[in-house]
Amino acid sequence: MTILAALTAHYERLASDGAVPPYGYSDEGISFVIELRPDGTVADVADVRQLPDNGSSKSPRPVPKMMSVPRNPVRRTSNIVPQFLWDNTKYALGVASGDRALGAFRTMQRELLADTREPGLLAMLRFLDEWQVSGDVSALRYADEMLEKCNVVFRLDGARSLLHELPEAIERWSGYVESAASRDSSKQQGQCLVTGGLGPLAKTHYPVKGIRDPRAQSSGASLVSFNFPATESYGKRQSYNSPVSNRAAFAYSTALSALLRTDRKVNVGGTATVFWACAGGDGDAQGAEDAIWNLVSPPTDDGENAKLTDLFAKMASGAPFSWSDLTPDIDERTRFYVLGISPNAARLAVRFWWEGEVGELARRIVEHWRDLHLIPLPSGWPPTPFLLLCETAVQGEAKNIPPRLEGGLMRAIFKGERYPTALLSSVLGRMRTGDHNRGDHNQRRRRKDNGLQAAICRACIARDHRLGFEKENVPVSLNRDEPN
Repeated sequence: MTILAALTAHYERLASDGAVPPYGYSDEGISFVIELRPDGTVADVADVRQLPDNGSSKSPRPVPKMMSVPRNPVRRTSNIVPQFLWDNTKYALGVASGDRALGAFRTMQRELLADTREPGLLAMLRFLDEWQVSGDVSALRYADEMLEKCNVVFRLDGARSLLHELPEAIERWSGYVESAASRDSSKQQGQCLVTGGLGPLAKTHYPVKGIRDPRAQSSGASLVSFNFPATESYGKRQSYNSPVSNRAAFAYSTALSALLRTDRKVNVGGTATVFWACAGGDGDAQGAEDAIWNLVSPPTDDGENAKLTDLFAKMASGAPFSWSDLTPDIDERTRFYVLGISPNAARLAVRFWWEGEVGELARRIVEHWRDLHLIPLPSGWPPTPFLLLCETAVQGEAKNIPPRLEGGLMRAIFKGERYPTALLSSVLGRMRTGDHNRGDHNQRRRRKDNGLQAAICRACIARDHRLGFEKENVPVSLNRDEPN
């Protein structure tokens, strides 16, 4: 529960800045806006998709625009669960034989918008009364794209706000979410292990999105999930085995999804590592996160990297690390959290978890760089964890990184533990092979053992010596007097 509590506290910080949606909402990818006339007919369809900002020179396909929209408290799996004033085209328009889905969508809008006098919401009700799937979809602009079951929202023609952004729609949805627990008699009551409060518990937790891995499901994955009899106890089914309130389940999953969407995460193999700070002031938390990010993933820009030059010089001389050398304005006792997760079917597996003071974490990272230090420095210095792991993989490809090695390396960096045994053995295996396939599989090019591989070997031995597992240390440069 420590992980969930830390993520829930982080949600409160993000919510105060408006960086995450409020309770009852979620950030979803929206492709089109359907503009309605007052009589409910479709005036036009606006394409709000965007080109991905990935620096590619090719012509990538547009991607949906992220918007904060109402999210039904009931999780959609194989059952029919509509959304409020938005949904995918199977529900909102009835495409792809979505008659049942469209019927459920109609019913929900009519129930929540009963007795409304708001022009935009009235137009929505009239649209649902008149909409016929047969023939109507093909008459819309972007009809072919909308047949691919993309998400759509609605707006009154000529208005600026979307229907779900209207004050009356927000008020109606808030009342619906607050009363959802009391309407569901199957909800169990209990004490939330995150907040300590008494009330209805979440039967299933919200999915976490943002894992960029081929094994991850686009609909998201659960961090907390029970659906096998072997995982249930004392008659408690599903997530009642881990009693968490609806609000806390929403908060932690939203915070983790927000962390996974940022650029400040470390993707190593199949593991995504996110980190965040908890401080009295938002500036202190942001400053602590900036400092650790610069250590974990040093900037490639010469101007930015110059800020770390003095620190790396002190590291090379063996001088003790001082937090003030990195950021003198931030308290080194600021609480800091590091979480490593990877997809596992419809669930997330926790690979490692660390919590402590930010100054302690910085010292651990500096120790990692010091263990790797060589003279002369190899190219690509300082290396990221991903580059180190690629030196252990066949052909240097990320897909060939030995399983579970990424979790072991990150634990060693953040917890100060021994490097995993497989790290040294894998690098030695690559050094013995000495070559990699390049292009034509019939041609092999000899590749000399590079500096990063030598640095990894030195780091494994140097750390074991420092921790008392090896009697002899290794120098940082070539000993020309060594006869062996």
